[in-house]
Amino acid sequence: MTNGRAVRATRALMAASAAGRALTAASAAGRALMAACGAALVIAAPASRDAHAQSTRSAPLTRALELESNGKSREAAALYRQALGDPAAGDEGRSAAILGLERVWEELGQRDSIVPVVNTFLRTRPNDPTLRGVQLRALVALRRDGEARTAYEMWRRAAPGDPAPFREYARLLLQGGRTAAADTVLREAIPALRGPGGQRALALELAQLHVALGAWERAAGSWRQALDAMPYVELAALFALQPAPVAARDSLLPALLEPPVALVPRRVAAMLLMSWRRPREAWQALGAVASDDSSRAAWRDLAERLEAAEAWPVAREAWLRVLEADHDADAGRRAAAAALASGDAAGALTLLDRAGTAAGAQSPGAEADATVLRVRALGALNRAAEAEQAAKAVSSRLAEGDRARVADALAEAWIAGGDVTRARAALAVAGARDDAPVAGWLALYAGDLKRARTLLKRPAEDATTSRTELAMTALAVVARTRADSAPAVGAAFLSAARGDSVRAAAQFLEAAAALPEAASLLTAAAARVHAARGDTASALPLWERIATTYASSPEAPEAELAWARQLLRRGDVAGARTRLEHLIVNYPESALVPIARRELERARTP
Repeated sequence: MTNGRAVRATRALMAASAAGRALTAASAAGRALMAACGAALVIAAPASRDAHAQSTRSAPLTRALELESNGKSREAAALYRQALGDPAAGDEGRSAAILGLERVWEELGQRDSIVPVVNTFLRTRPNDPTLRGVQLRALVALRRDGEARTAYEMWRRAAPGDPAPFREYARLLLQGGRTAAADTVLREAIPALRGPGGQRALALELAQLHVALGAWERAAGSWRQALDAMPYVELAALFALQPAPVAARDSLLPALLEPPVALVPRRVAAMLLMSWRRPREAWQALGAVASDDSSRAAWRDLAERLEAAEAWPVAREAWLRVLEADHDADAGRRAAAAALASGDAAGALTLLDRAGTAAGAQSPGAEADATVLRVRALGALNRAAEAEQAAKAVSSRLAEGDRARVADALAEAWIAGGDVTRARAALAVAGARDDAPVAGWLALYAGDLKRARTLLKRPAEDATTSRTELAMTALAVVARTRADSAPAVGAAFLSAARGDSVRAAAQFLEAAAALPEAASLLTAAAARVHAARGDTASALPLWERIATTYASSPEAPEAELAWARQLLRRGDVAGARTRLEHLIVNYPESALVPIARRELERARTP
C-alpha cells in the first residue's frame, strides 16, 4: 500500500470512528464500515516500514474484506478465522476480523457461531468494548435472554463507570420492542454511573425510551441533553418528536427552548413547529439565536420553508433578519416579495429601497426581479404612473425576457387602476409575446373566453391571497363553459381586479344569469366578494341559493359550510347543526367534511 493510500485509509478510519461515536450501537452496515476502515488502518499504520512486508502480514484480513464485499461470505469467513490467528494483525486487526465474522455469519444464518469465538478472546480481553458488543448483540438476536443478561452484567463488572454496557443493552432491548426491560437497564445506569452525569451519558437511549413509552415531556428533556452533547443527532430528534400527539406538543417544547439558547435544539423546535403548521412560533424559536454564520444559514433555510408554506408575514420577518445580518440584496428582495404577498405593498417598497442600498451594483437579472416587485407594489397602491416610470428607468439595461416580465407587471398595474387600454399599450411597447401571462387576463376582461381559456395560467406562488382566489375562479369559469364570449363575465372580473367589490359582486350575479352552466360558480364568486367585505347579510342568501338550487354543483359543500358558519355567528346552533350534518351525509367525498365535523363538534359543545 502506498503512503497516499495509507493516509486515505487513516482518514477513513477517523471518519468511521466519529460515526461510531455518533450512534454507539451501529447497524450491521455501519459495523462493516468500521471493520473495513479498521483493517485499512492495520495495513497502513506503520507507513515507514516495508510496504510489501506489511501487505503480506495483513493478507488474510485484506482478502477477507474483498471477498465479503463481493458477496462471498463463506470464503470470507474462513479468511477472517485465519486472520484471528495472525500474530501480525494486532488487537485492531483481530477486532476487525471479529466484526467481519459477525457480519458474514449473520449473512449465512450462522450467528450462533460467533459466541464461542468471542468468549475465547474475552478471557484475555475482558473489557474490550468491541468483543462485548458483539457478544451481547449475538445473544440478544438469538433470544438467549438469560445469557444476554449475564453478559451485560459481566461487561458492567469488567468496565465499571463505563456507560457502554448500559447503552448497548438498552438499545438492543428497545429495538426488540422490550421497553420495560430497557427502562430497567437505564434505571440501573443512574446510580452505577454516579448521578446526573450518568443520565447525560445515556441521554440518547433515555430519549428513545421515553418516546417509546409516550412520555413526551421527558423525551424532549433527554433529547435536549443528547443534542447538547451530540449535535449530529439533530435529525433523529426531529423524527422522534414529530409524531407527538397534539395534546403533548406544548409540553415538550420548553425543554428545547430553555436556556441556554442554542442553535441545534432551537432548530429542532422550529422544524417541529413548521411540521405542526405553527410558522410564527417556528420563527420565534429560531430567530432568538445569536447571529453567526451557522444561525444565519439556519435563518435562510427557515425563510425558504416559510415561503413554501406561504406564511408570508413570517417569511418577511425572517428575510428581513437575514438582510440586517448579511446586508444581502437577495434577502431584501425576498423580504419585499413576502411583504407584497401578505398585502403590504408600501412595506414592500421600503424593503426594496433597503435592498437596493445593500446591493451596490446589481446584475441585470436581480435588477429585473426588483423592478417587477416595485412595479407590482406600485400597482397595488394605484400608482400606475410611477410604476411606468420605474419600468422605463431600467428598460434599456434589461434583457428581452426581463423586459417582458416588467411589462406584464406594468400591465397589471394599469388594470388595477382601471385602464385596460394603457395595459395593452404597455405590453405592445415592450414587444411582449401574445401568450404573455397578463394577455390571458386582458382577454378575459374583454369577455373573450376562447382566448382566455388558452392563455390563462395558474397564479404565481407569491401572488396575494385575493389574487390567487380570483385567478382560480377565472380558471374554473373558463373550464366550466364552452362559450367563446361572455362580456358580463369579463366585466365582473375587471371590477374585481380594480378592487370595486360592490360592483364586482353585482356583475358576478349578472354573469351567472348569462352563463347558466357556470351559474353556481359565479354565484359563489359573488358570495365570496360579499363575505370578504364583511357583508354577511348579502352573502348568506347567495350561499343558501347555491346549497338548494345548485345542490349537485361542486360549490354546494362550500355553500353548506359557509351557511352553517353564518348561522352559528347568529346564534342559531340548531340550524347550523342541520346544515353541517347535511354536508357530511350528502357530500361524504368532499374535502370539507373534516372541517364540517370539527364545526359540528364545536356546535355540540355547550
